Amino acid sequence: MPAWVESAGGPLVVVPRAALPSWSGVNGNGTETDYDRACQVDGFAETVETGPHRTYQALVLGGEPAATHFLPVAPGGGVFVRRHAAPSDEDVLDSVESALDTAVWGSERTWTLPDDGVVVFDAAVPGDELDRLEPHEHLRVDLPEGQYEVRAAYVESAPDTWMSLIRVTRQGLADIVGAAWNRLLRDAAEREGPYAEPYAEMVRTAYAHPRLRPLYPWTGMSELHFSRCTELRWTWDIPYIGPAKGGGYRVSGPLRTQEVGFARSAEEAVAMVVDRLPPRSDHAFRGTPQELAAYERTHPGTTDETPQGP
Repeated sequence: MPAWVESAGGPLVVVPRAALPSWSGVNGNGTETDYDRACQVDGFAETVETGPHRTYQALVLGGEPAATHFLPVAPGGGVFVRRHAAPSDEDVLDSVESALDTAVWGSERTWTLPDDGVVVFDAAVPGDELDRLEPHEHLRVDLPEGQYEVRAAYVESAPDTWMSLIRVTRQGLADIVGAAWNRLLRDAAEREGPYAEPYAEMVRTAYAHPRLRPLYPWTGMSELHFSRCTELRWTWDIPYIGPAKGGGYRVSGPLRTQEVGFARSAEEAVAMVVDRLPPRSDHAFRGTPQELAAYERTHPGTTDETPQGP
């Protein structure tokens, strides 16, 4: 019989197995708890950080409380099915296939799992107290480690059958890097203010260059950075670009204390970065800076992607 999990009235949370001891639930010493932050989620699905130094991501299933089931989809990922109204659980599951075909999916979120396996349970419960829960109060799901795209949709598949669907899809390296560039391009197109146009031109020009497009892009303080890995805290070994006051661009770095020079155009700025790319910059590595460093130590002179790749 398919397993469903429910909360006592608050949100459900999907916590990576490695992060379970760090999930505080309602426990706290007068400070904001993990449960408090889960309750602040506005929408059907959003990630919140947890653990020491906020090193893990938990996926909060928001909206009104609803019984939840997981349907796996090979080769990685699946769908969290949430029953809002239906004559029976079977009516919901019988409607999922057609609901997936007609769903209008919301904007994507990114969710990173540090190892295999997650657990779904009431966000109010501390992660180190799962042993006291009844079987219907938590759900163990076999999801492989990696980075996932998360999208949500609400579907009324019949007059009396309403559900929300949270689809999680494991991403390959090209998907991860491409999604990061797409987010930056959308942000650039929607920006307003005195630096909006030079910022947008900077992002578009960098994306168009075949040496920079395979790298992982990120921005801060209107600067465009390039990383040789896909996960925090990213690498700081490539110069970065920012619009200059009065026009043109400043190329700096890799370190904050280092200055490369002034560029009159986005093309010139991009060329200055490309000329200073470090070795083994042909594409981003799927993982953290520490994992990249370990891989390069054991694979000297190669640029192959980590075995953790797609």
